[in-house]
Amino acid sequence: MILITTSRRPTRRVRTFIKELERMIPDSRRIQRGKLSLQGLRDYMILHGFDRLIVVETWKGNPGRIQFFTLEEGRLKRRVTMYLKSLSMQIDVKKPYTVSKLFVEKDKKVTRDEEVDKIYNFLKDFFHYEYQLEEREGRESKLLISKHNSQTWIGFVDHKTNRVLRPAFTIRKVVFHSEEIEIYN
Repeated sequence: MILITTSRRPTRRVRTFIKELERMIPDSRRIQRGKLSLQGLRDYMILHGFDRLIVVETWKGNPGRIQFFTLEEGRLKRRVTMYLKSLSMQIDVKKPYTVSKLFVEKDKKVTRDEEVDKIYNFLKDFFHYEYQLEEREGRESKLLISKHNSQTWIGFVDHKTNRVLRPAFTIRKVVFHSEEIEIYN
């Protein structure tokens, strides 16, 4: 299961973003972080059976950074940090969606792009490529990684119609952390 939370002092837009992520990622739950440290989050994950963590941080009132963590042998390991450049959410177009099955795909038009390949491989592993939640009603979606105007773009897209469902964002920078860095016991 995936736990989704925010930085310690989130804005309304960041809280809305994690609500949308929860709706779009099957088998995920969001919590209000409050004053929990990363060690506190790790303890919460162990207690409630989570194995992955997404932390959305605020930058100038908007979601500015997404950090991905895994819980391995009681240790919280930071895997990837994505710095966001722009963001479009469901609330911006007033069309909420809920997803019951999520696929991770790379845009077939994008070939030989090392950053897109690395992001795709990471997200495929993080979300276990195909993720389905049987008891949740909703549509099938894919998390599509693409390039638009030489910038990496990630967005939730309807699996059948290829219509962008949102949230969708462009990436300013991605940092892949080695296994030795940022381990929380």
